Amino acid sequence: MIQKSEHLRLDDGARGGGLRSLAQPADYPRRLDPPSSVFSRAALVLEVVPGERRLLPEFGCRIHRLPSIQTDAECQLAAALVEEALERWVPGLGVERAEVETTEEERCLRIRLRVAGAWHSLAIPHRVEGGEEE
Repeated sequence: MIQKSEHLRLDDGARGGGLRSLAQPADYPRRLDPPSSVFSRAALVLEVVPGERRLLPEFGCRIHRLPSIQTDAECQLAAALVEEALERWVPGLGVERAEVETTEEERCLRIRLRVAGAWHSLAIPHRVEGGEEE
């Protein structure tokens, strides 16, 4: 049986508890993934509409439940939803902040993620919940 100790990172917030990052020692240097890995993992989570995956219906980003993202308030709410999804589904990514902007092409969102002090940009389609694009 595994017990808490100062040498292991335990993820108490996860459902059922468990070890984070395969029980790396707490002083283990954190390896930074290349930017392409950051983009692909973040995009995987952000492009999925919750309910789209049958075996894990809560997986995805609730940004697609917003009917439009035009005003500053809607952009701030969208950024909070992006941060929430990435913290839940890819906690090891270490996103410090997210910003969301609409692009000239209305169905596309530009998302900027701050990871390890550097900003990374990616674009995802904005789809209304249920799989239809806005």
